[in-house]
Amino acid sequence: MTTTLLDRFGRPLVAEKRNGHASKSLAEVVSGRSPRLQARYDAAQTSNANSAYWAASDALSADLANSLGVRKKLRERARYEVANNSYLDGIVQTLANHEIATGPTLQMLTQNAAFNAMVESRWADWSAAVDLPGKLATMVMSRVTDGEAFAILITNPRVDHVVQLDLRLVECDQFTSRYFPSLGERYIDGITTDGIGNPISYDVLRYHPGGLGGIGFPTEFDTIAAQYVIHLFHAKRPGQHRGVPEIAPALNLFPGLRRFTAATLKAAETAADIALLFETDLPPGMEPDEVTPGAVEIPYGSAVQAPFGYKAKQIAAEHPNTIFQDFRKEIIGEAARCVNMPRNIATCDSSSYNFASGQLDHLPYFLSISVSQNRTARWVLRPLFTAWFREAVLEYKWSVPASPAPAHQWYWTGRPYSNVVDESVAIQNNLKDGTTTYPLEYARRGLDCVTEWTKQAEVLGMTLKDYQALLVQSLSEKSTAPPPKPQDAMPQGEVQNAAA
Repeated sequence: MTTTLLDRFGRPLVAEKRNGHASKSLAEVVSGRSPRLQARYDAAQTSNANSAYWAASDALSADLANSLGVRKKLRERARYEVANNSYLDGIVQTLANHEIATGPTLQMLTQNAAFNAMVESRWADWSAAVDLPGKLATMVMSRVTDGEAFAILITNPRVDHVVQLDLRLVECDQFTSRYFPSLGERYIDGITTDGIGNPISYDVLRYHPGGLGGIGFPTEFDTIAAQYVIHLFHAKRPGQHRGVPEIAPALNLFPGLRRFTAATLKAAETAADIALLFETDLPPGMEPDEVTPGAVEIPYGSAVQAPFGYKAKQIAAEHPNTIFQDFRKEIIGEAARCVNMPRNIATCDSSSYNFASGQLDHLPYFLSISVSQNRTARWVLRPLFTAWFREAVLEYKWSVPASPAPAHQWYWTGRPYSNVVDESVAIQNNLKDGTTTYPLEYARRGLDCVTEWTKQAEVLGMTLKDYQALLVQSLSEKSTAPPPKPQDAMPQGEVQNAAA
């Protein structure tokens, strides 16, 4: 027996479309459920209140969401903001300074100590000849501002070194598609990939599209094999092949800060222009003297006689007020958060911090720096050293295989100390109880402990073995350094700025 539910007009309740929308089905009527999306998350609901806010959300892939048009507009606006905003320009430069500092230091890990020292010395000379630290810093600033950085491995006869390998930096504008549309299954805006997403080759414009040789519709391209191209960017989604500016979330914040700054300055100028204001408190019916509206120049050192019914009042200087200062701090803090930089480093101002707060805020930032340095070592230094070592073996005629490159690692300059005494005591205690090592502590400063020990031993007229014995003896002795002060007892503003 089949039961059919009827509406008030005697018609069966069935699913049909009315005005383009499906009516409730029989199962929905019986269960009492609504045809709306059933979800336990408020953000998954669509209502009149939030539909406009989520209107720009989409289900595009990583490459389509970061299409050529989107990336082009974002990097143009990011470049403009960096060029015209001292805070954002300082954020980008400070980030590059902390990531690269004076450049990475190579440490070879073969069993031949003499060979290790020779390779490290040759690499250091070559790095200075091509200004590798400067180029790496430029790549970091391009990665943050443009979203990605490109470099091409070339032979440069002007390099003052036996190995004439060089790194030619090229703006990401030139790495683009040679035909439309720029996206395909294996061709993503100039990058040809294999079936699993690995780059095979890159199409590069010979002239910058915004330069003298590329104005209009440039058509002269070069196709370069992927092994000669270095591409540095932070991929935030699986399958992403091109980068977007890391400061993109902050681009909408600074225009508001500029407008608020201009409005505050205008208010201060207006208050300064009006030296005296005449006001009356006469009761109704009593007419004060007529005065000429507008500004009147008052000679210096003169007395002013107010008209009948008026009294003079001086405008109080109230700009900039605390609201402006708080607003500026919050905007800069929010803008710097997208690159994990604390506000006191972004502003180079720790006057409102105590020591513990400043140190705590630095933890996620310098962890982010370490992660970025690891990416740079993987995607830039590894292929660069592989190409350099291959050429060095041929030029110096070393009796070792040119490929693969021997085992090695990179040392980066560590974070600056905010309190040298406390840090030294902590390091000494950690060395004594074995929670750290000399190689690790030297590596945090971008140095090799054996190399530094050798230099120090030569200065002191000792052998390396005797100097190492002296270090062992110092670890066994009781520390005479004063204990560190309690952090909570330190006065405000004692933190030294760590920004470069």
